[in-house]
Amino acid sequence: MQKSDETGSPPATAGGPPEAAALGLAGAPPSNTAPANSNTGGSNGARIVGAGIDSLYLSYPGTLKVGVQNLLEVLKEQAQSWDPELRSLAQYPLLDWIFEVSPKGARLFSYVLTDSRFRIELAKATSKNIPLAHMQVSSAALAAYGPERAVGDLRRAIEELADNVGEPSVSRADLFVDAVTSCDLSDLDDRQWVTRAHGLARYSDQGRRSGYSIGRGGDVLLRVYDKPLEMQKSGKVHAQRRWLENGWDGNEVVWRVELQLRRNALRELGVSTPADLLSRAGALWHYGVERWCRLAIPSAGDETRTRWDTHPFWKAITSSEDFACATPVSRRALRQSRAPSDDAIVDRFIGALTDYMATCGEFQTGRALADLVGMSGFVLANRQQRTGLEPSRQVARKVMDKTRRFGTGAAFRVPMRIMLTIETEPLQRRFDDDE
Repeated sequence: MQKSDETGSPPATAGGPPEAAALGLAGAPPSNTAPANSNTGGSNGARIVGAGIDSLYLSYPGTLKVGVQNLLEVLKEQAQSWDPELRSLAQYPLLDWIFEVSPKGARLFSYVLTDSRFRIELAKATSKNIPLAHMQVSSAALAAYGPERAVGDLRRAIEELADNVGEPSVSRADLFVDAVTSCDLSDLDDRQWVTRAHGLARYSDQGRRSGYSIGRGGDVLLRVYDKPLEMQKSGKVHAQRRWLENGWDGNEVVWRVELQLRRNALRELGVSTPADLLSRAGALWHYGVERWCRLAIPSAGDETRTRWDTHPFWKAITSSEDFACATPVSRRALRQSRAPSDDAIVDRFIGALTDYMATCGEFQTGRALADLVGMSGFVLANRQQRTGLEPSRQVARKVMDKTRRFGTGAAFRVPMRIMLTIETEPLQRRFDDDE
């Protein structure tokens, strides 16, 4: 990759905001009049099917309440217990949501609370020279509620935990645009990336180019990747709702362009608070995908890459400005627990059932179900000889552990001693008759 002068603009200086005035970062907010799905970029460009803020990290000043700290200390110890029943109680109810309490802290922060919306790292009241809290707003919450409401919900949660809560500062933000295109982005030449960054990484999955990363390790990072392929691995499919609303046919490859800005870059560009971010997101995006990095079309006979024309796909994605919007949804649109979805649970169940049917040659579903239950009891009874735990207790331990990991709060609603009836009679497999 070429060095920073390839963009034709001077690199950012350490002493002040680079091009802040020229970009309008210190002035009026960009216009949000153009809807995210109105940009086609021409027949050879792209059709935008989504845009927004994918990740948001905030820091809050303040002081953890003494009573809250004492309770978190107890819950943290319970989370470290060998007893799954005690571990299952390491949950903190907060504003109708259930947070899992981690058995460990994170960096300088002593306590970690997590639900499907937020990861909250809290410092002890006696900690000096560090913020009260460092936290991440999940991409699912940002997609469901939009950043303004998500930050508001987070503020209310923090005020329940701490006193003297001050204004938050943004320590990282990831802006994104999702687009479908007729252009082939799977075989780009490195020289087409005209960027200030010094590093470029390419990624493949099963022989197929899956994405690019420009500027790893720096305060500014740009990723371009096949989003549906990534979702197959992560299981996070909430972005599809917006795509479908904006005309996605369910089969087209959606390329995500994601701009990650860390604290130093945000400060240099004049962004400190969530309000700054929301009002200036469009200008930040234009800085990242026009001045810091762009995708170009090589020109035969011209080695000066700054004169190369911008790629049609890139022209389309640079036109987006509305990153603060999200389709309003009800509170139920974001699941309160982190339990597997119904689809995932059924897939695992069907996987176990069909494994048994294929292994044992039993092709009647009803009989296979009964046999699988019987085999479970048989295996657990054998394990009792090693563990000393009855089958019902073995299952109960797993249930109790998962109530905490999933954040379902079930430990608060059921008796501590879960009695589960499992058939423990030895199983005579039907295929044994053929041996």
